[in-house]
Amino acid sequence: MWGKTIPQVMVISFKFVCPLFLVVICCYSFYSYRPPKYGDYIYPTWATAVGWLISFSSLLPFPIVFIWTVYNTPGATMKEKLKKSLRPNEYWSRSSPEEEFIEVLQPMIKLST
Repeated sequence: MWGKTIPQVMVISFKFVCPLFLVVICCYSFYSYRPPKYGDYIYPTWATAVGWLISFSSLLPFPIVFIWTVYNTPGATMKEKLKKSLRPNEYWSRSSPEEEFIEVLQPMIKLST
């Protein structure tokens, strides 16, 4: 973007270290999970299930859209479909400098009139 390369340490961290830490933290939290309670009262199982469903409802669209995109991408093999689905499509491009300049000025033009 600015003509500089990203340091190799950052690339390794983004690709391997951070995802590994997230998986370890997630696995540990599932391993050490205890049902919620308030004093001596232990909440019923259905209430815990509703809480988990609410928690996962914000995460569920990501794997669904990923699977749907890979499935609908043209290609002969799964590897080819995966590669094509991870690339930006032809509609995804940088706007011209004139368009960016106009978009920046639009709110200012509307306020001044």
